[in-house]
Amino acid sequence: MTVNDYDYPSSERTDTSRQATPSSVYLALAKRASTTLVEPLPPKKQLLVLDINGTILYTHPFLGMFVRPGHGPFFDFIFKHFAVMVWSSADPGWVKQFCRVFGEHRSNLELEWSRMDIGLRPEDYFQDVLTLKDLERVWKVHPQFHAGNTILLDDTAAKAALQPFNHILIRTFDLDYDDVCYTGDNEFSKVQAYLDRLRYQDNVSHYMSKFPYDSDAPDLLAMAVPASTIATRFNFSLHGERELPPSSYDFKEGRVGSPPPS
Repeated sequence: MTVNDYDYPSSERTDTSRQATPSSVYLALAKRASTTLVEPLPPKKQLLVLDINGTILYTHPFLGMFVRPGHGPFFDFIFKHFAVMVWSSADPGWVKQFCRVFGEHRSNLELEWSRMDIGLRPEDYFQDVLTLKDLERVWKVHPQFHAGNTILLDDTAAKAALQPFNHILIRTFDLDYDDVCYTGDNEFSKVQAYLDRLRYQDNVSHYMSKFPYDSDAPDLLAMAVPASTIATRFNFSLHGERELPPSSYDFKEGRVGSPPPS
């Protein structure tokens, strides 16, 4: 499928109070059968849009940011094979802090988007309102990407309401959840296995509509690495205070060590 197969209406959705339903154009494109390729698509031909808080990391108001276990191999994989951008519903200042966790990969991000890029009305910006991540906004900036080659990784289903078949619904990484603290987390390894399958699809929206991501799927569980309770902790530095180096953190035992795991 080519870029010209994916033409979208020019009007932007800026009113998030509208009913969030996929457009008829999008649904028609998602019905176009995907071809399973013999070889994976070349690097950077698919776009991965990353949510941050709850997906990549957990934030604590006093202790800092805790990056999900297994982030090192996962970051290496996605930046090697995908064009990668960040889109968070947090304020720009927080997104700047969040993106520190990508380390040397940060310079390879296509975009670092925040709440400013969601299209909220001014009166809604500081309110607790639904924040839709309308991928059409991304496709207008990068027209080489479209419903056939874009993947949103986010832990909130409602944010993908306009393009639901481009969404990987990852389990929320939240250290307030007892099951995470006691059993650990290996979600990145399962998402990586699923993303590797998408590299062989020429229309991910169709494939994902037929075979959505399921963290409990037996085939993904079989490929997952053992769950870990070791995260990497970053401190906050919103006000210019001296930054401490990242450290490992056992969130089951509540212990901080060094150096952080990869």
